[in-house]
Amino acid sequence: MNGPGPAAVTPPPRPGMLPGALAGQWHDALAGAEPHLLVLACPFVGPDGRLAAAIAIPDGGPVPEALEDLARIALDRGQLKLAALPPLPDAPLRTGMAIPLVVAGQTLAIALAAVALRMPDATRFAATFEISVHRLAEALAAPRPAPRPEPRPGPSPRAASGPAEAPVAPDAPPPPLSAADCLALLAAPGEAGFTQGLYERLGTALSPDFAVLARVRRGRIKIVRSTVRQDPLPRGSRLGQARRAAILALAGSGRAIVVSGHEDAAGAPRDPALVDLDLGVLASGEGVAEAVAVALPERHGKGELVYLAERAERPGPDFEPVLRRLATDLPAFATTLLALRKKPGREAASRRNPWLDPFALRPWLALGGVALLVWLLLPAPFMIVAEATLRSRDETSVVATRDGFLTAVNVRPGETVRAGTLIAEFDTRELLLRQSRTDAQLAQARSRREGAAAGFNTAALRVTDAEIDALEAERDLVALLLEQSRIVANEDSVIVSGDMADRIGSAMRRGEMMFRLAPLTAFVASIDVPQQDILEIEAGQPGTLRLTALPFETFPVAVERVAPSADSESQTGAFNIRAGIEGAHPSFRPGMKGVVHIEAGETVRIWTLTRDLVFWLRMALWRWIP
Repeated sequence: MNGPGPAAVTPPPRPGMLPGALAGQWHDALAGAEPHLLVLACPFVGPDGRLAAAIAIPDGGPVPEALEDLARIALDRGQLKLAALPPLPDAPLRTGMAIPLVVAGQTLAIALAAVALRMPDATRFAATFEISVHRLAEALAAPRPAPRPEPRPGPSPRAASGPAEAPVAPDAPPPPLSAADCLALLAAPGEAGFTQGLYERLGTALSPDFAVLARVRRGRIKIVRSTVRQDPLPRGSRLGQARRAAILALAGSGRAIVVSGHEDAAGAPRDPALVDLDLGVLASGEGVAEAVAVALPERHGKGELVYLAERAERPGPDFEPVLRRLATDLPAFATTLLALRKKPGREAASRRNPWLDPFALRPWLALGGVALLVWLLLPAPFMIVAEATLRSRDETSVVATRDGFLTAVNVRPGETVRAGTLIAEFDTRELLLRQSRTDAQLAQARSRREGAAAGFNTAALRVTDAEIDALEAERDLVALLLEQSRIVANEDSVIVSGDMADRIGSAMRRGEMMFRLAPLTAFVASIDVPQQDILEIEAGQPGTLRLTALPFETFPVAVERVAPSADSESQTGAFNIRAGIEGAHPSFRPGMKGVVHIEAGETVRIWTLTRDLVFWLRMALWRWIP
């Protein structure tokens, strides 16, 4: 007699339609997680690698062609793909996403979704979509028992009454945290809905006599839900202290689930990674035979949720599969929550560099703030900052020394001349002729004097001596005029002004201005001090000058003179002061610009930094307020 064979298991789904109940669950969970979800579809891949007709879920309508093109790209790449979609008149699609649905190592379908969000906003939902597809694949790959075939009739006493009905294998128990549960938790509205759903599902899976769900942030515990109305973690009792220690230890350990006992109901040793010493201490007290704790990150917060369950009696053998399944599923669910809570790039950067974590930076930021405040309140030199211009200490003017025609100009403004350099020259032809005539007349007068002296002619001697004196004076005058016809520099100087090149050949009058020369041996700084700073300036105050042409050198200065009134030519009404410069640099040139710092006493740094702003605000309020 052939007895009934073992229960058959249906293989993963082949190309065909997605089971209706699972498709509805999938759609409802994603629609709850993202209100802007417009289209959800799952076209299956045929044996030839082509996509079957795409049908939207759950309405059954057609899917836009742009999504089908994105599905083919995701099928070729084998990974999640996002793309901006063109808007349609009846469906303003903005972003589409597609990812292969891989079941038991085989790509069976392409999961498609479209949301009415721009690409940057849709990136966050893409992580939820990808995780839901993986959960859907797990649900499709889970083995499902098939009904056994009826046994053949034999010579059994019961055969007379007809064929016996074959016993049906009982349904496998559902997993403690199924893919549909995870999707529903992710789609729960608000943090309160998430914690309520998590508390109920863990309570259904573990069936505790006592349970508490707590939120742990920075070492502080806040009760979210509990099976008792009074405080579940009383500080004055041993049991409350043990529960608190177990919750804090798990929150900081990085583990998802721990249990108190080292052995299961059958006496077999458990995985050491699941055993927790703090739970062992809790289970050693009265009324607690077994304790289990689960830790998951908050969905939107920065802390952790810890679920503590206690049993008064040791669980039976059916508890171990639940524990093993939770130990497998909870770490993956925790990774999912972290992926939704933080952007992947930011989370990875935080792991690589702890200085990017804002919570870790808070003590350093506080210390830096205190140090900055102390630095601002310390006394420091009070500096008056103003614009400065380099001037020669003693500028000289060169004027025409005689009347005449200008024949040569050898310099231009800005050029440097040495002592004795010929600057300009007048026409000397008439003077040279006059000098020659005077010399000839002087020679004749001297000859006549010699004749008068030989004849002892006293009257003639007196006349010739007077004539000779007059001619010698004329000769000296002509020599002086010839000397004045050459204008030379008396010392090393720079030509400040006087472009006489266009005056060559023209007549010059005696005393007419020609050049201004600045000696290169002594300089002063002409400083324009704003009106709000002039009362702080006094003669003798030291300072430091830095020129734009020499930015890497500083020159000490000292205030020599403060103007009693504002400069009328200044647009801002600044006061001009003069400061002497110690020494002279070979590169100094009159007219060089720079910035000078004048020491005007001592005050706290915060007043130095805010003084100008306070003055401006005070005057602005005075103008605005009637």
